[in-house]
Amino acid sequence: MPQIRAQFPNNLKAGIDAIVGVSYDEFPLEYPKVFKIKSEKKRAFIEQSMRFGAPAAPVKIEGQAFDSFQGGDAWTQRYNILTLGYEFGLTEESLEDNLYEDLAIQLGRSGARGIREAEEILCANVINYGFTAGTTAIGDGKALFATDHPLAGSGGTCSNVLATPADLSESSLEDVLTLSRNAVDDQGLPVMIKPVRLVGTTALIYTGQRILKSTGRTQTPDNDINAINSLGVFNEPMHVMTRITNPKTWFVLTNADYGFQFIDRIPLQKRQFQDDNGNHIVTLRRRCVPGVTDWRAGFSGGSL
Repeated sequence: MPQIRAQFPNNLKAGIDAIVGVSYDEFPLEYPKVFKIKSEKKRAFIEQSMRFGAPAAPVKIEGQAFDSFQGGDAWTQRYNILTLGYEFGLTEESLEDNLYEDLAIQLGRSGARGIREAEEILCANVINYGFTAGTTAIGDGKALFATDHPLAGSGGTCSNVLATPADLSESSLEDVLTLSRNAVDDQGLPVMIKPVRLVGTTALIYTGQRILKSTGRTQTPDNDINAINSLGVFNEPMHVMTRITNPKTWFVLTNADYGFQFIDRIPLQKRQFQDDNGNHIVTLRRRCVPGVTDWRAGFSGGSL
């Protein structure tokens, strides 16, 4: 249904000083500092396969044959491309009688902002639902953050979340960094996973900054060094994702390949046409999908 003049009565009045509320200054996009953007030009979906290789080599006994090993595929993660978008219509009269900024331009900017917001929410929801089994399960059948990710080669499990959820603090961050340092591959072999940045909510930004930048221990009378700062674990300040809904959520982003990804299929498209009644129709459309393949890309203090 096209929007008519009655919906924008002030656009017909002379002397209106300002029309406020449709646009504001915007924060820079937040998700690109967590999700690696991967361009995809043709496919409706993409799949990434996790594979395991050799275990630790056994000692060969003189005169006897070498032991053999078998690798294999662990699991497959599928990314089904989503389509975001909507349309709006304006009657010819609402455009012709408007005394101020072109309504189609104004509403188009607002719509583009709405799609941008949808991208941020989709990415934040990977974390929001990442602690609940069955909601944002990755290819191994577990939630993104789980204490029992199965290791397809060794048959064991590995964790990327503290067994007991903890608020962000210097000690809990040290525990999570230790957890990431002890990460193993699917054969149970140690892997060099490096922490990249601390990610959390707006409620934690000041706590995070104190932990990362203080030279001494925080919230303690002890005259000890801040080991996280002294070792130079993080080169950047804490990164905030505004759309994470639980104010206590935080995690450490690592450099694991094929972790948090944003599959960019089609950038924002704007189309304009007139329908049979002369109404001006604008459609806005975007295709993309975020997700995670390798859970080793994030280690968390848990969901409180």
